[in-house]
Amino acid sequence: MLVAAEHEAVVGYLVLVWGFSPESGGRDAFVDELYVAPEQRSRGLGTAMIEAAEAACATRRARALHLVVEGANAGAQRLYRRLGFTGREVFLLTKQLP
Repeated sequence: MLVAAEHEAVVGYLVLVWGFSPESGGRDAFVDELYVAPEQRSRGLGTAMIEAAEAACATRRARALHLVVEGANAGAQRLYRRLGFTGREVFLLTKQLP
């Protein structure tokens, strides 16, 4: 987990999960969650946390970094596309387990 703090208060975090995917060519990582407090947005924290995640991926020789973004979240989509993420025609299906 990466944490962004200001004056000892948490203002954002990124949860990175590691995996292995033959489709991605080996070790990969998934941004499970990225959050920046609303009053802290548009200050570069999201960019900094994604860049820190990419550095962690490079250190661990991950071949891909994945994330999911909601279709209605245009601001997040702009951020991720600016940072080099591209869309794929896939659906995320979930089954909640007991």
